[in-house]
Amino acid sequence: MKFSKIAAALTLATISTGALAGGPLYIHEPTMQPYKWDTSKGSIPVWTDGGQLIKDKDGNDVETFTVLEKGTVFNVDVTLPDGTVIPAYTELDRDYTFLTIEQANKVTANAVKEWSDVETSTFEMSVQGTIFEKTGIADVTAENVDQIYGVENGYGFWVNYDTDGGILENYFGVPRSAVLGIAFPEWADEETGEIIEATALMNGWFVDISDTDGTQVGGVFTHEFGHAINMSHSQANGHLVYMSASYSPQYDGVPGCEGVTKFTSSSMLDYSAIETMFPFINVRGSAGANQHTINVKDDIVNINIPAIHQRSGF
Repeated sequence: MKFSKIAAALTLATISTGALAGGPLYIHEPTMQPYKWDTSKGSIPVWTDGGQLIKDKDGNDVETFTVLEKGTVFNVDVTLPDGTVIPAYTELDRDYTFLTIEQANKVTANAVKEWSDVETSTFEMSVQGTIFEKTGIADVTAENVDQIYGVENGYGFWVNYDTDGGILENYFGVPRSAVLGIAFPEWADEETGEIIEATALMNGWFVDISDTDGTQVGGVFTHEFGHAINMSHSQANGHLVYMSASYSPQYDGVPGCEGVTKFTSSSMLDYSAIETMFPFINVRGSAGANQHTINVKDDIVNINIPAIHQRSGF
């Protein structure tokens, strides 16, 4: 059995590219088939990160996924998940917890469930423990992330919570303000093309201040986990929402043909029609929340490509 590191590419959830059909992210060259998880072994284990410790108003440590940083000034009232209201134009006197690790883990579990519940695929993964339990690392940061990336840590899917965007900026060299997440299969058995280990990095800094329960950023989690499964981007309906404008009309078919609709506004299509693996996600509203669910056929077909065993067709 020969393990190899699959060439890692930045699968950025914020950069829109050309039209892409759903398909695999990486191909196993000896067989010219997608790298795959072997679902005959049962549920793929998911290991979750800890978080930066932030003091609450009573001086207690809170393990945090999203921090409102000391010195920040918002031009709107900010309501924290616990109901505390920070008035507009108030300079923060300390770091504040916005989303906790507990909340991030709920979003992770929901995203894992979305991909595992596709009826036409036998692919299944489940949260089975923490990175701390496996490695002794309580919080993956820019200072210790080299113990995760480029290292065989064990079978499964490793979810890193980049609370302050430090890993993005200091390890990957990309601005935390430009990237929502990075994910890819990392290690594989080159004899079989079986994926052994995958990673995802979730940017805790890029969470909207209206997203008090992580609903809007949920689409990023599900999207990035799709990359970790070995899915590439796809484009079916997302452009009709994200790119439609009076000066830049979009079409759901060949312009001029019968039955083809001309879209000149994002409001012309329900957000539930956006495929999860579309290469752009807006976490500032309900579009991102809708991309959290696996309900568009393009994504459903996509999950049936990487999975080794499939149920009956649909």
